[in-house]
Amino acid sequence: MVTINNSIKQRVRKAVRLLADKQAVVAVYIFGSQVNGLSRGTPARNAIRHGGIAGGLAELGQARGKPLETRGKPDKWSDIDVAIFMEGAEKMGLHRRAQLSAMIQKEAGDDLELHFFTKDMFDHPAPASFAKFVMTKGIHLT
Repeated sequence: MVTINNSIKQRVRKAVRLLADKQAVVAVYIFGSQVNGLSRGTPARNAIRHGGIAGGLAELGQARGKPLETRGKPDKWSDIDVAIFMEGAEKMGLHRRAQLSAMIQKEAGDDLELHFFTKDMFDHPAPASFAKFVMTKGIHLT
C-alpha cells in the first residue's frame, strides 16, 4: 500500500476546508505520480526525445491500448493531483473552476492540481471514465 507524505495530506485537507466553505465536498482522492509513481519511457516522452511531432504522432498511434509504464517515486517537480467530487460541480463553468483553483492554490500551494468531479460521478462512475480510474487507482482521503 502506498503511503502519502503527511505534509501532502495536510495541504490537501487545507484545500478541502477552503473549498468546503464554498461548495459541498463529497469525496477527495489523491492520485497520479504521488500514488502511482512517475511515467518513464512512455510513448509521449519518447516522442518528444526521438522525432518530435511527426515521429511522436506515429509512436503515439502505435501505443493505443497499451498501459502507461509507471515506476519510481515522485520527484521535486511532481504536482499533486487531487480529485474533488462535489455537489454543484456540473453547474460550474470554466471561470468558476479557475477561480476556485486559484484561491485554493494561493493558500495551499500551487503544485496542487485540482480535478473537479460531480457528485453523480462519485455515486455512479461510468466503467471506463476518468472518475472510475481515480477512484480505483487513487487514495481516498478521509
